[in-house]
Amino acid sequence: MSNFAENIEKAEKQAQQDGHAMAGGSWFKFQEGDNRVRVLEEPVLIFEKYKVGICYTECNYEGAPRFMAHVLDKRDGIVKLAKFPYKIGTTIAAYQTDEDYAFSEFPMPFDIKIHAKNAGTKEVEYTITPSPKREDVPSEAKELMAKNKPVADIIQKMKENQKQKHIDDGSFQARQEEKNSLKDEIASARAGDGLPEIEYPADEISPNDIPF
Repeated sequence: MSNFAENIEKAEKQAQQDGHAMAGGSWFKFQEGDNRVRVLEEPVLIFEKYKVGICYTECNYEGAPRFMAHVLDKRDGIVKLAKFPYKIGTTIAAYQTDEDYAFSEFPMPFDIKIHAKNAGTKEVEYTITPSPKREDVPSEAKELMAKNKPVADIIQKMKENQKQKHIDDGSFQARQEEKNSLKDEIASARAGDGLPEIEYPADEISPNDIPF
């Protein structure tokens, strides 16, 4: 099975082939202690399953919510892809309407400091602190950002790669057959009880259809 990091690597290679450099192919990793970043674009909500990868339409497995966006890592001044826990994404959204930190568009006008305790483990804890200082994004970072595809495009490519991998290894068809079998069992059971049959939608809601 593919994993999230592998999908990002594939998306980076595809972006480079399409003429959109990934600012050195870097992606942001939380380090123990304080991590200071500037969020450069509106984060996009995704779902991913641990050790399986990103969820896509008809993937038929449940995933945890995450947000993805390009950020400027203040530790080294590099523009990187970042995957945020759900809590951080919703906290950024709350800043937009906060009395002291309100802003209307991205890049964010201020940095955020994310303190990571037990970084790199399942027990990691995050504390988010916004900077009171508002300042422009450095011109070098803007130039690097201009070379990248929007995160929404990268996520779409990740989903396509994930789906194609599952088609190639046969797991996609197996999941579809399992899902259809379950539908038939439910429909049969409800019909036997004299209850109306459930009408299932053709497609599931995509995470990209959910507003930030």
